[in-house]
Amino acid sequence: MMDQLASLSKPKIAILAAFVYTAIMGIGMFYMKTFLGISYGQPEMMNLFWFILIILNVINVFWVTRYFSWRAIGFRPLDRKQLLWFLPLIVVLIALWVVFLSGLARISLSAAQWQSFALVGFTTLLVGFGEEIMYRGIVLHAFLTTGRVRWAKEHPTFDETVNWRAVH
Repeated sequence: MMDQLASLSKPKIAILAAFVYTAIMGIGMFYMKTFLGISYGQPEMMNLFWFILIILNVINVFWVTRYFSWRAIGFRPLDRKQLLWFLPLIVVLIALWVVFLSGLARISLSAAQWQSFALVGFTTLLVGFGEEIMYRGIVLHAFLTTGRVRWAKEHPTFDETVNWRAVH
């Protein structure tokens, strides 16, 4: 089966990858709701959801390393001059985290609440990484190689919005 996939075009592999990603996400959500009685958004969801996201991210790494490359999906060496544009953002984020954590330190949280807080943060990072790799990385860049989706390159926000709505 893997040898047959290698003969497919990049857009077809990307569609298959996105289908697998979305199907696993859907199966995980279905399992949580149907068998565990956990609805989307309940705090208990994080206890299983992070594991599903780890699986999805490992599968994403497989797709990238087997059929694409990190460079092909948009990862490039960092240019220090370009990073200067992020300096104001980094300063603001650090300031926000200092204010947030100092306020959080004044609140007495139980060990379970701290664990839940950390789990939500970790899960959020996994969601962001997984979806960006899949939709902005694999899918968008695979279709950009065809030359038929110039509009998506000129208007990536629309493409990302459509993909985001499809899985949310």
